[in-house]
Amino acid sequence: PIAGLSILLVIFSSVLLGVVMYALIPDLSLPWSIALGAVLSPTDAVAVSIAKGAGVSPRITAILEGEGLLNDATALVMLRTAIAATAASVSLWEVAGSVAYSVLVAAVIGLIVGKLNLWIRGRFSSPTATTALSFAVPFVAMVPAEALEASGLVAAVVGSVAFFLVLVLIVRIWAN
Repeated sequence: PIAGLSILLVIFSSVLLGVVMYALIPDLSLPWSIALGAVLSPTDAVAVSIAKGAGVSPRITAILEGEGLLNDATALVMLRTAIAATAASVSLWEVAGSVAYSVLVAAVIGLIVGKLNLWIRGRFSSPTATTALSFAVPFVAMVPAEALEASGLVAAVVGSVAFFLVLVLIVRIWAN
């Protein structure tokens, strides 16, 4: 559900908002309209806080919090791609391919860095060393992603989230 909300829904919302703005404001080109849609499409952290206060189930708020980690990254990829489309003549398939490449490559790099992080942390017994490592993980994920022209933000989030998801799984298994 988190991937669907944070990636697919943000892309769909960006394009839908872009098409609506393009129809309402004829002087605005479609790529610029989609760029504006990308700025408006991700949910705000305030919305998650409101949902918590309204008594929404903890499962739903956990999904919304997870979605909030990645939706900004997806929106930034959409924004970057839409702005690049304004500078050149590109097809819909080129734009879709660019977004897919940016997100998929970043996610793979993030997963690799997350697994590497877990492996290295297993070798340390010092809380200071593991804390220092946790500060380095987002940068270790971001640098190769940016070098491959993928989303450094998506890589950093996936690398960090991968660690926490595995940690939660370990705690649940240990508790049972």
